[in-house]
Amino acid sequence: MRAARDKAATLYGAIANGYDPQMQPSAPAPDPSPAPKGWTWNELAKRFQATLKEIRVTKTGRIKHPRRGTQDDVRLAFARPSIAALGPTRLADLKPIDLIVANRAIESHRMRCKALAYVQSALNWALSQYPDEAGLLEIRHPWWMDIEPAAMSGEEAQAQQVRKQTLAQRKAELGVDYLGEILVRHEEYCAGRTTEEKVSPGVRFGFWWLMFTGNRRFSVTALERERLMQVDEFGRDRWGRAAWPEWMIKGGAEFWLPLPEEVLQIANGAIEDYSVLVRRTHGRVWPTRWVFASTRRVPRPVTTSPSRCSRPCRRRTSRCTRTHSISTCAQCAAKRSAWTVAILTTFWRACRITVPTSHGQ
Repeated sequence: MRAARDKAATLYGAIANGYDPQMQPSAPAPDPSPAPKGWTWNELAKRFQATLKEIRVTKTGRIKHPRRGTQDDVRLAFARPSIAALGPTRLADLKPIDLIVANRAIESHRMRCKALAYVQSALNWALSQYPDEAGLLEIRHPWWMDIEPAAMSGEEAQAQQVRKQTLAQRKAELGVDYLGEILVRHEEYCAGRTTEEKVSPGVRFGFWWLMFTGNRRFSVTALERERLMQVDEFGRDRWGRAAWPEWMIKGGAEFWLPLPEEVLQIANGAIEDYSVLVRRTHGRVWPTRWVFASTRRVPRPVTTSPSRCSRPCRRRTSRCTRTHSISTCAQCAAKRSAWTVAILTTFWRACRITVPTSHGQ
């Protein structure tokens, strides 16, 4: 009886507050379905590219420094339309056919190979480092490593053969005399330009440096002044030495380059001309760490853009249209003749092709 009275009192109170005992109690709302676990393709791309901006350590203990070129290649690979279309797909739901179709949609065979290599590297990184967060715990075998890039078509194979034959012919025809001819055209071009169209010291002297050393153009534009030594204690008299740290070199190892007197003069001329030009136009000299410094790029001071060193080739040559081709051919010419840079400079001087003087003279 006491329990019945308590229940009745509770019911009366509910009715007084608007409760209708004739209404049927509503069914409890179902629990919301749990959110799917694991990364999407967009999350993988974002996280993987973030790791490339940090210093990494390989399994063998080797230090890998971040490289801008690799970061750009990976960013462009994930930005391919067919690959970017996988953005909302979760890695746990990714199927082999998805990667096959995405890779097949890329036109160039070389780009298909590079894009697939970076995609496989990203998936391997996620599987080895964050399998739980990425949603790859159920993966027992990295199936994406079994995928091969789509083979070249007949037209692509034929075009590749033509390019190889053209490059081989250019290397065979190229000699030291042609490199000297390029420098003559380069100086004639620089001498005829004034005011805003004038070629900056970094580009003018950087092109000479490229012809004399056959180095990759990035090492040309990324040479620091503190690593340009006027005296090489391991070299000959009046020779200098240039050095690059491992994080600037593609191979990931510190690189030294002995500099004959003539080549050292090129680097010193770039530094001197930069100071004279900037002081003349702006009343002061911006402090810079670069040998081939830019006078135009903002924010200052920065190194000369590698693409700027390509323009002299496109405008003043007919056989090789890129600095990469020129440097490759310069290396082949030197190796084929077993000549050192010093002998090359002696030959050019015999042809009355002199190293550019400073102050734009």
